[in-house]
Amino acid sequence: MTPERRLTSHELVQELHDVLNVPGGWIPAAAEEPTATSAEWTLESVVAQLWKLARATSTPDRVADRLTKAAEEADAALISEGAAQYGHLGTAYAYALQARQVPH
Repeated sequence: MTPERRLTSHELVQELHDVLNVPGGWIPAAAEEPTATSAEWTLESVVAQLWKLARATSTPDRVADRLTKAAEEADAALISEGAAQYGHLGTAYAYALQARQVPH
């Protein structure tokens, strides 16, 4: 049995971007926005997108709560390095996945 490979920090940023940009839009505000290209997958752009979606009036409250937590963690990753940054990115990703699973 081989151990599973851990995502890199860059891959976590890509995953955060992808969970927010699902075709058909699970977040009403995201469906109204153009999708960023892969060249625009930066941590800064993901943080900005998380805050924008969390604060959008069309985002349901329960989803906005989890997106706010994801934004806070991703924001903390901007000023962190190494293992701390990786931890913040992983937590942000977990909150984003939880937001996606909230019934709305």
